[in-house]
Amino acid sequence: FNYLGGSFPLAVNGILTTKNGVGTFALESASISGMPVPAWMLQEIVSYYSKSSKAPQGVSIERPFSLLAGIREIHLGRGQAIVVQ
Repeated sequence: FNYLGGSFPLAVNGILTTKNGVGTFALESASISGMPVPAWMLQEIVSYYSKSSKAPQGVSIERPFSLLAGIREIHLGRGQAIVVQ
């Protein structure tokens, strides 16, 4: 992390599953500027940027999470997302 500074493209591939206001994400791969990064490093990034008073440790990419804003489900397709509230 000490070498990272500024802005870099982060690409994450995985499977998002949502139902009844809860989501899960199964990571397939992640890269920063085209360089593969391990799951633990992606977890550190997500934790850092998702910290809040309700989640002081941030969000875990390995655990189910509540969908915000009354979202019940998200249906993903190529180039589109359908949000069901």
